[in-house]
Amino acid sequence: MLEVRTARNEKEVDQAYELAAGIFGPDYAESLSHKHLVRSLEPLEDLRDVVLVVDGEKLLGFIRIINRNCYSLSGDLKIGGITSVCTHSDLRGQGWGIRLMEGAIQRSQERKDDFSLLFSRRVITGWYSKIGYVGIGCKSEIKLDQVHPVTQVASTSAEIRSGMDHSFLGTYADAHRDSYSGLSLAISRTEPWWGSLEGRLDQHRIEAANFINVMIGETPIGYFIKSEDQVIEAASVDEYRAEFLAEMLEHCQSPGEDTTGLSLPPGHWCLDGLPCAPDSRPTPELSWNHSQMVRMLNKNVFCEIALKTCDPEESEATQDLFKNADIESHEGARQLLASIIGQNPVYPPGGYEELPGSPATDQWLLPSLPYWSPLDEI
Repeated sequence: MLEVRTARNEKEVDQAYELAAGIFGPDYAESLSHKHLVRSLEPLEDLRDVVLVVDGEKLLGFIRIINRNCYSLSGDLKIGGITSVCTHSDLRGQGWGIRLMEGAIQRSQERKDDFSLLFSRRVITGWYSKIGYVGIGCKSEIKLDQVHPVTQVASTSAEIRSGMDHSFLGTYADAHRDSYSGLSLAISRTEPWWGSLEGRLDQHRIEAANFINVMIGETPIGYFIKSEDQVIEAASVDEYRAEFLAEMLEHCQSPGEDTTGLSLPPGHWCLDGLPCAPDSRPTPELSWNHSQMVRMLNKNVFCEIALKTCDPEESEATQDLFKNADIESHEGARQLLASIIGQNPVYPPGGYEELPGSPATDQWLLPSLPYWSPLDEI
């Protein structure tokens, strides 16, 4: 008899990852190897964080919940990261995918997670919105050839050194905290996370040359990561921000480099610190990443964040919005989160490719929703 339940032993977890490897393919061996890497990066601490669809001894569906934490304006938040969502083809179109996700949401509620964050390689149009998820990941993009003039970038004693260095892990952690903890929402990282950094770079196929340390002498002051033609992560310890930014820009704009862009969360200090005259400052292009989806589980912390970011005259309406919202229902959770980020939650018939562009920042109650770094995904 088909049922949704949590894993009972390690053997079922092994079978679940084999199921995922076969579904995600197309090369089973390569996909299974990737899944083994993922498991080594995120060791399972509690069997209940593996949610399954089973038919007797046969395993037909799988979700893994991973532990994440988040900086926020109301303090640290606890996240249930949803990954490896898959169901056997025999179950498609019968509603078991939704039941499996509902089992994962129930487990996240038991864990006291503040919200559920879905790590998806793509948007499944409309499917996750039925169970209360809204795509809220946002990035702010600037092409560095728009930053003029380059000669205004001050020369510093800083220099670059490519490649992740294990002896710098403490500085990486400090720089990330200093650069991301001031955002309205941003994923924080534990010491074990930094210890597995090399494997995470491998997982996302980021070459050593694209992990770049910024140094003053033999002392690291920060790092930035390039993926294709974009800087997807940039972090400096507070006291060396000017030197870090100058060296990063000089490197990215040097002769022979392809035109590079910054792809960072709105509100990231690098975007505000670009050395431009006020009347020539480029306007960032804001865009949603709709595959980065959130299901609200604790409305109180989101209410605190909203109240700290809305205009005073909107305070009473914001409190009423949260007070009257029923986030136990999927539709109530979806509508509330969609309302506070100012996004139309209804997908158009043509799918996510036709979703409207990002709203202007003055339409947001949460103006600094971040673009989750790919390295935080699994």
